[in-house]
Amino acid sequence: MLDRLIELLKSEIQVRDVEINEGTSLKDDLGLDSLDMMSLVAEVEDDFKVEIDETELPGIHTVGDIISKLEEKLNPAGL
Repeated sequence: MLDRLIELLKSEIQVRDVEINEGTSLKDDLGLDSLDMMSLVAEVEDDFKVEIDETELPGIHTVGDIISKLEEKLNPAGL
C-alpha cells in the first residue's frame, strides 16, 4: 500500500526528490496545500476504490494517516 501511495504522490502530485515513508508529513515535508490534498484524495479514492469523506480530511496529516484510513475503509470489521 505504501509503495502505491508513493507512486501516486510522485506521478499525480508530482512530488520529487523527497524520501517518502509513513511518517512523511503531507504539508510540511511534501508541501501539499488543501487543493493538492483534494487531488490526492481523489486519486486515492479512484485507485483503491474507496470513499473518503471530506470530514475525515482534518485527521490526515501523514502518509501513514492515509494508510490507516485506507485500511479502515478496506477492512471495516478490523479482520
